[in-house]
Amino acid sequence: GKEEEPKKPAKEMTEAEREAALKRAADLHVRALSLYRAGKYQSAIPLARRCLSIRQEILGPDHRHVATSLSNLATYLGNYGAYDESRRLHERALAIRERVLGSSHADVASSLNNLAVLLHGLGAYEDALRLCERALKMRREILGPEHPHVASTINTLAMVKKGLGQYGEARTLLEHALHIHEKTQGPRHQSVATDLLNLGSVLRTLGLHEQAEPFVGRALSIYEETMGPDHIYVAKALNMEALLLQDREEHEEAVPVLERSLSIREKRLGNEHLGLATALNNLALSLVHSGASEQAQSLYERALRIKETALGLDHPSCAAALTNLAYLFQSRGEIAQALPLAERIAKIREDALGREHPLVAPSLRNLAVLLWAKGEQERARSLLERSLVIVEGRIRRSCAVLSSADRTVYRRSTRLYLGSFLRLAPKTRLGDYAVTLRFKGLLARVATAERRLARAGGADVATPVTALRAAERHLAKIANAPPSFRDKKKKAKWQEAYAKAAARREKLAVALAKDFAPLRQGLERLDLKLPDIQTALGKNAVLVDYLRSGEQYIAWVVPQKGELRRVDLGKAGKIDAAAAAFAEQAADSDEASWRMAGKTLGDLILKPLEQYFPKGTTTIHVCPDAALAAVPFGALPSAGGESLLGTKYTVSTLSMAQDLVPWEDAPKPGTGSLLLGGVNYGKASEFTAKEEPRVLVDRAPRGGKYLYLAGTKAEVEAIEPGLGRGTTTVLGAGATESLVRSTSKGKRIIHFATHGFVRNNLMRGLIRRRDDKRWLGAAMERQLAAGHDPMNLSGLAMAGANTRKGGGDDDGILTALEASHLDLDGVELVVLSACETALGTAESGEGVIGLVRGFQMAGAKQVIGSLWKVDDDATKALMVKMYELWTPKDGKKRIPAAVALKKAQEYVRSQEKWKHPYYWAAWVIWGVGD
Repeated sequence: GKEEEPKKPAKEMTEAEREAALKRAADLHVRALSLYRAGKYQSAIPLARRCLSIRQEILGPDHRHVATSLSNLATYLGNYGAYDESRRLHERALAIRERVLGSSHADVASSLNNLAVLLHGLGAYEDALRLCERALKMRREILGPEHPHVASTINTLAMVKKGLGQYGEARTLLEHALHIHEKTQGPRHQSVATDLLNLGSVLRTLGLHEQAEPFVGRALSIYEETMGPDHIYVAKALNMEALLLQDREEHEEAVPVLERSLSIREKRLGNEHLGLATALNNLALSLVHSGASEQAQSLYERALRIKETALGLDHPSCAAALTNLAYLFQSRGEIAQALPLAERIAKIREDALGREHPLVAPSLRNLAVLLWAKGEQERARSLLERSLVIVEGRIRRSCAVLSSADRTVYRRSTRLYLGSFLRLAPKTRLGDYAVTLRFKGLLARVATAERRLARAGGADVATPVTALRAAERHLAKIANAPPSFRDKKKKAKWQEAYAKAAARREKLAVALAKDFAPLRQGLERLDLKLPDIQTALGKNAVLVDYLRSGEQYIAWVVPQKGELRRVDLGKAGKIDAAAAAFAEQAADSDEASWRMAGKTLGDLILKPLEQYFPKGTTTIHVCPDAALAAVPFGALPSAGGESLLGTKYTVSTLSMAQDLVPWEDAPKPGTGSLLLGGVNYGKASEFTAKEEPRVLVDRAPRGGKYLYLAGTKAEVEAIEPGLGRGTTTVLGAGATESLVRSTSKGKRIIHFATHGFVRNNLMRGLIRRRDDKRWLGAAMERQLAAGHDPMNLSGLAMAGANTRKGGGDDDGILTALEASHLDLDGVELVVLSACETALGTAESGEGVIGLVRGFQMAGAKQVIGSLWKVDDDATKALMVKMYELWTPKDGKKRIPAAVALKKAQEYVRSQEKWKHPYYWAAWVIWGVGD
């Protein structure tokens, strides 16, 4: 029934009447709170107003209970969309509490947190940040570090950080909040769901869509279970679920999800509430992709009207609605309608968020694309340059708060900016290679700088570096030993162990990256420009730098002197297919087939470039990208098809152009050599001289076991005499991971003769193919594989690999990730005489992530690896010849390693039985050296 307000002033009331009135107020408070928690904000607000009115009349305007009523009413109003009144009431409640309770009271912290939540929703992120940090400090001091209220404030702070574009920090904070809430309130609490949903949102923003999915799904399940199917929080979770469907281009599936979300919002909030705008925008996006353009436009315009009415014309949230509308016009070719919207979007975001905010970059890019279409190319170029500066800053900042795997995923989401720039550059005669130099291989430079800092960090970083390396070895051991999918208990136990090990490794890696961030920039070689690259080329050398940008390949021919040339090579799909066909034919076919495949690929990626090679060129440094990283360039036909590129020129391969420039503080060359071969992959007594099998066809692993390679023992024994004094040769059971870590430092040459492997996901290659599909079919395995560091997907088999007992905590497999943490400063050459050691995970703009990169990160100057499964006898002959040419017995080098490899390949090819490129062309040398 209707509650009566006090009919006479409080001073005329008896004590009993005052008590009765306050009891009514308390009842109103409880009822309003119940309605609010049920998502019925419109019904809760009048009850909260009456509660406030009674308390003010009885208790006076400055009582702490009045402040509580003010805070509650402000929260309800904020959720309902009455933002101005909500802010005034929150500020009044905060002032009362500070005046009455003091500045260090728990209720003051609550007011600070509540006001921060509102300001975050209004886009006032800097103001919200100050309040939130103050609230968090107070709550930790008053309540302790693991109180649920502390976790709630951490959640608020995380979302403010997300609004400021600090996505990595937001993720870390949300993971911490989730840990506290799960520990204190159980795994199915509403606060846990909020943490999960916000974490899913941040992961999606970082491009980690597959990792976001299980968090969003779990949040939706908790909300529906604890709050009912029609609660407003359910609508929010449905919206995020739909966004993830849209990210996968599953727009038809997203439509009913969004329609349900919109229906809940309209039922709970009415037709003009700000919360409707989000659902309207997202529903419209799916309708656009479904072909319902006019219906989508109507929804976009309705969403924009709601936001402008609620927030004002210049609010950042309005920019988001305008962006969708502008995109719709642009997709229909209506540039004149889209352009003014794009201008307005860029201005709103710059004015409200600052010129360096991450959301400004896409605004500038979209505006540039429209200006380009209109013919205003110079202005478009300027805007694209600005967007690239912002994006580069984003990537670098993210490197301090993301693991290496997540950095790669995040980097993918920024490729379109460089792509837009490169498409426009030729039309404006822009120096695009200078920009490409900054972006290509950016993550590799960051990781290499971090490894150098770790090696030179001294006592201050010794403990965290040691802990990280131990965590990575432990993670690799688990990753390389999954159980059968049929054993559910073992599978569940393995999943849990892997997840815990991965989380620990990521935590340690991110903490170390954060510590290194201030020092890292000086080691990333940001100061190197085109003239530095050209000077370092040397006489008669040329650099060919490839980049897969969007759906095309671009190459730059960079001579030592004169003008560089950019050549647009054509569609990426066609070139990728030709590259795959050539690699396949070179590895296993008749001579006529591989020559034909080579001509097809050469016509696409080499013939258009050779005309720009300066006269007298004798050396080519190739910097490949994406699928081209698996191409043996030396086996491609040169112009005219009369000779191979590798016989006409000395060919070396670079991870990035900056590798040409020597480090000013390069370590002194090491001394002596470390040779490992004849590895015992099982127990120490597994093989005897009589039991050793004959030489195998190649060095590829067979099923789950690595078979003994007698040829590798013969190989290192044949190489050893030519390397002179200071050579350490390790055979059999002694060729362990720990031996490599303890013995490789200070060497000049390291030679591995063993099995190598590379796989393209966490499970493949470790278990049978039919089982592999069952493992990867479940959401958990997809999540694990998505978050898996690609540096763990390639490696070398060491002693104990078959039993996964390599001594201590080692598993007998030296992964690329583990190799990257070796101390190889001063090592001039690492030879990976094994199968597929030059392969890995190919990333556009980042080259190949695998063993070669791992050893280069560790400090090795040059690395020789293979592109396919190599023959044992031919490999032995090639390696012996290469060392014979490169290092005479007196220890003085005669010719550069790249020339020695070229001549050794020519020698093997001259043997009739090894004439086919399968036997010699797989070997490539990465890096520059003597």
